[in-house]
Amino acid sequence: MSARWLFPWVVAVAACAEPVTAIEVHVAARPGASEVAALEVTVENGGQMTARTFEVGDQSFPLTFTITPTGRTGSVATTLRALDAGGALRGLGRGQVIIAADEVVTLDVTLEPADFVVNAEVDGDQVLAYGQGKSGHQVGAGGDRVAVVFVNDCPATDSCPVLVRVLDKVGLAVSGGDIAVNIDSAKGSVPAVAATDAGVLVTWQAEDQTIRAVALSPDGAVTSAAETVFGTAGQAATDPAV
Repeated sequence: MSARWLFPWVVAVAACAEPVTAIEVHVAARPGASEVAALEVTVENGGQMTARTFEVGDQSFPLTFTITPTGRTGSVATTLRALDAGGALRGLGRGQVIIAADEVVTLDVTLEPADFVVNAEVDGDQVLAYGQGKSGHQVGAGGDRVAVVFVNDCPATDSCPVLVRVLDKVGLAVSGGDIAVNIDSAKGSVPAVAATDAGVLVTWQAEDQTIRAVALSPDGAVTSAAETVFGTAGQAATDPAV
């Protein structure tokens, strides 16, 4: 079996004088399956498998290629892995079709977005702050931005930053790396976050039990000159919720 880009697609198949057994694969992509540099195609039939990688280059989806299952019968399963320039998985799609002798059959496959890593620097345990009975949100969405807040699990250190990362609607980071938002307080816990078109608000509980907050721009830049303090130190304020 072989796979190749088909130019000019359907016209090239129709121009063949002899009957052709082929699978014409039409590939669409969800918006989250973005920045695709290569398409890895794996074809399985009758317990055998073959794979090939195509460079996408500056082409945009939808794309079309053909599979020629010479001497094959039955069902053909096709798996597509969309890779970015660094080889990271950006999208995944699967499809299956029955071969028809001397015919060109069509298989439509849609690339769904792959999971993406939120925290850029993993030098220790980093955790969401979920806890039963706590009402804060660790993910906030507004406009075309998503903000995720988390903390370092660092009981042995003097500094436990509250970290946030801002991503766009397809999961690409717009804030660079992880951003430490606690400016004045060394340790923070149980953070919560909210996002709107205007920006991002992060709150957390400081070591002295006060609730503190900072504001960020839609691109993740800290715009607060200092932490806003809610409550009085030592009053054991309740966990933040925004």
